[in-house]
Formats: sequence, C-alpha cells, structure tokens
Amino acid sequence: VRQDGYYFPAFITALAILPVEVDFISFDDVKNKGLSGYDVVISDGIPGTSFSGDKCWSDEKLVGKIREFVDNGGGFIGVGEPSGYQYQGRFFQLSDVLGVEKECNFRHFEKRDNIVADSAHWITEGINLDKISFNNIVRGVYPLSAKTLAMHYDDHYPLGWQNAGHVDLAVNEYGKGRSVYFSGVSPCNESYRLIYNAILWACGNEAEKNIVYSSNPNVDAYYYEDKKMYALINSVNEEQTTEFYDKSGYKSIIELKPKEIKWI
Repeated sequence: VRQDGYYFPAFITALAILPVEVDFISFDDVKNKGLSGYDVVISDGIPGTSFSGDKCWSDEKLVGKIREFVDNGGGFIGVGEPSGYQYQGRFFQLSDVLGVEKECNFRHFEKRDNIVADSAHWITEGINLDKISFNNIVRGVYPLSAKTLAMHYDDHYPLGWQNAGHVDLAVNEYGKGRSVYFSGVSPCNESYRLIYNAILWACGNEAEKNIVYSSNPNVDAYYYEDKKMYALINSVNEEQTTEFYDKSGYKSIIELKPKEIKWI
C-alpha cells in the first residue's frame, strides 16, 4: 500500500459507524440509473486505481450526471484526487463542482493568489483540526471558487511565494448543491465527526445534526427504535463529558467513565 493510502480508509470507517445509509455504486450505475434518491455522492480512492476511476472520468455522460445531481441540490464529497484524469485541459474533471483544481505543471507559471485558509465554517464547528492529519502527499491542489478551510505549505516554499500552498479541505457551492474537498484525513474520532458534518452540510441537512447526537467526538450516540433506548459509548480510556441530544433535540449533560457504555 502506498504511503498516502493511509488517508483513504478513514471515510470507509466513518461511514460504518455514522448514522447514515450507504450504497456502493459503480460508474455504470451513475450513467445508467442516475443518482435520484441519494443525498450525497462520495468519491474516495487512490488516483489511478479502479476506486478512483482514472479514465472513466473522461466520460461526458458520467460527469454530466454528477453535475446535474449537484446542480439540482445534491452533495458531492471528493477525497484525494477526485475525478482526477488529465483530459481536455483539466485534471479534476469536476473542478467546477469541487471549486478546486490540481496543478499538473500546465499552468505552473500563471500567477495565482496565495492560498490562505479560514477554518470558520459550519462543518468545522466543534472540531479541533489540530487533531487531524491531512494527506500532505496530495500536492498542488489550489482553489478556484471554493473556500479553503485547511491547507499546508512546503517548508522551502512558504506563504508569500508565488502559487505557494496546497489545499487540504475546502467547501464550494454549485447551483443548488454543495461540495466538500478533502486531501484525505487520518483515522481518528475528530476526523469521523468532521466527515459527518461534511455529509450533513453537503446535502443541506444541518438541522439533522442535533438529533441523537453527542457533541464530544470521543462519545458515540445510538438510538434503538425497538427498545426505545439510547446507547452512549465512550471510545477512549479517559472520563468524558458530552452534551447529548435525543431524537427530539432535547439536550442533557452526560458523564461517562473510561470505555463506558451508558444506556438511557
């Protein structure tokens, strides 16, 4: 596995533990069936592999279906080098949707503004980005229309130099829809919470956040409909306190011992 492969499985883990329903679909599914019924599409895979898509992204029908989906209000989340394939003068074939593009030395000498990150955004509320390692192996990604929330500079090519910096996290609006770009994230509780926020924001469901929800990334909250009970799980070896919201949005303060599961 390549070094940067470390940053891709975090999304699979997050989807397994978050309160979301997931389907794995192929590029042919998108072209032949469309994306009706879905809220968010996630493209996550190492460039050049079947997971990422490679030359599939040169298919105009495929990218057209995704553009139509987002333009009509859907969400798109891209990880690493999403829709990455050098074709017709661009690398990210969905750069207009993502609001970012990757420099592949075709426009290296065109002067762009320095990339400056502003982490203030709905998806970063309550998130300590310092606890998340982004994939700094992904280089040369720069903003077009997107807002940059996190980025990194090379030590030898810092802020102030022409075209310096690499985007790690960015948000963009496209038609009635939204997109989020990640270079990749390390597998940790803070990352999983950031991914959840990104999913909710991308599909315009921010109001769903404080429903069966724990404000502490180290505490997971679940609701079991048949038993009418909640389970709060402390996933770390330290005592934790969290704001817990039930399915009606009522807030209470819950304290948990290390690794404790508390039923309510």
